[in-house]
Amino acid sequence: MRFRNKELAKLQEKISRCQKYSNRWKKLNRAKKKLLSKSKNKVMDVLKKYASHLISFCLKREVSTIVVGDIKGIRENINFGTKDNQKMHQWVFRQLTDMIKYQAKSIGIKVKFIDESYTSQTCPKCGYQHKPSDRNFDCSNCNASFHRNIG
Repeated sequence: MRFRNKELAKLQEKISRCQKYSNRWKKLNRAKKKLLSKSKNKVMDVLKKYASHLISFCLKREVSTIVVGDIKGIRENINFGTKDNQKMHQWVFRQLTDMIKYQAKSIGIKVKFIDESYTSQTCPKCGYQHKPSDRNFDCSNCNASFHRNIG
């Protein structure tokens, strides 16, 4: 995305210096549309591959439900600065979840959305909640142990 943003900024600067609808303006606009189209196609290709990989993983493991964190409203009322705001607004989370839902539905796997609050502090087995001190979540209620994969 960073490359796309830089190239788009260069083209936009050149376009702003041209007279509207001149031959140069039209040529630069075609280049801009081509850049955006190629970028969109690359992103969609990666998303489709991720979604199909997840679905094939679920089929191998005989998973019946995929649980996805619902992050609606994460962009509102928060200012992370210019660069981080730009990165956040270019997330394709919704498109990925839509692809996962579509592919999962076609083979009979349910997709469930949950609020992400406190999910790293909740035992997935019994629902008991406490804050772990390291990557391992040891539930004192049901004696289950889970290793969290971060990053």
